[in-house]
Amino acid sequence: PRTVTAAGVGSGLHLMAIGFFKKVVIADNLSPTVDQLFAAPGPLSAGQAIVAVTFFAMQIYCDFSGYTDMAIGLALLLGFQLPQNFNRPYLALSLQDFWRRWHMTLSRFLRDYLYVPLGGNRRGPLRRYVNLFITMVLGGLALALSRLIDNSVVVLENIFRHLETGKPPVQAAIDGGREVALPVLAATLTTVVVFFPVTLL
Repeated sequence: PRTVTAAGVGSGLHLMAIGFFKKVVIADNLSPTVDQLFAAPGPLSAGQAIVAVTFFAMQIYCDFSGYTDMAIGLALLLGFQLPQNFNRPYLALSLQDFWRRWHMTLSRFLRDYLYVPLGGNRRGPLRRYVNLFITMVLGGLALALSRLIDNSVVVLENIFRHLETGKPPVQAAIDGGREVALPVLAATLTTVVVFFPVTLL
């Protein structure tokens, strides 16, 4: 049985408060500005582009790490100790260091259950990079499939929104799909290409 301690409850409530602040106060309030800038019909000025990219970086971090903090805090209230998932990634000194600080549990999972069982770096440089490539491809495919499912729901929701306006089904499908096609494609490609740099070692 798990033991719930006063220290654990205190730490859990503290983490939940921090996570709630990140998610609700920061991320959710940055979201409208980010959406407006990225959806702008014309080109952005240099200042607008900097604001859009900076706000989006803050939004995605506070959103992701916020609900992670709340989950870890809730687990502490129940007597469970979950591993840290973010370690101040925007203070990283290199891209490699960044990915060692971002979504740490996924990197550890891929390392322990894919990369190491394949042989890791124990069989020479060539086999090391082959193992790393296989790990990245399989991890990328898994995330791409998850992203595809998520994005399909977004597309369907948008199509139904157009159907509610009285449009014919074919036209609703075209309009609904066209509106979200570029963001969906960009999110999927970002997941596959960017999410798995060579930092699992």
